[in-house]
Amino acid sequence: MRKLHFFSQQPANSAVIDSATGNVLYEFFTTDATTDTASNQHGGERVKVTTMWNAQRQVVALYTHGASSKEEVTYSGQTRSVDDWLLWSSKPAPTESTSTSRECQFALPDGKKYKWTYHEDGTRNRRFSMFPSDQTTTYELFECETGQFLANGHRPQRGGLFACTKKLKLDVMADGEAMLDAIVLTFVLCVCKPL
Repeated sequence: MRKLHFFSQQPANSAVIDSATGNVLYEFFTTDATTDTASNQHGGERVKVTTMWNAQRQVVALYTHGASSKEEVTYSGQTRSVDDWLLWSSKPAPTESTSTSRECQFALPDGKKYKWTYHEDGTRNRRFSMFPSDQTTTYELFECETGQFLANGHRPQRGGLFACTKKLKLDVMADGEAMLDAIVLTFVLCVCKPL
């Protein structure tokens, strides 16, 4: 299993580090940009572009998002709408009424389908606290056809007046190594996209 962690709590502006070696595997950087003005009589729309680079500084993916623009991802030579690529669905909540459970399905260019499941561990105390919660949101990745477990991610809950110092983490099983780019990219999109 390969253990990764994010240098920053903001995954769209962070390095992804191999926890065993300390090597930077990926970097995410978000910048402001302006869309093409030819299609907009009032000038270009301000959008954000998140670029994902690998350790060799090659662009792996681009994620374009803005207030009114359609979110798009360019990955593996294909540009797609995020809503067409990442298909979200809700699942019935477990017995705890404050727990959340969702799924995000996607297909890679080879046609194989995968799904991230998302849930909060334990019950969440909704009262205000000055300190960050010890709770973690867990993401698990499975191959849809076989149910094979490929990765899991952990995001500490935010909240309180003091910053959370725990790292965003991603554990990739040996069977997921071949698709590490896609695992890291879709994990970041699932964490960043409002639920």
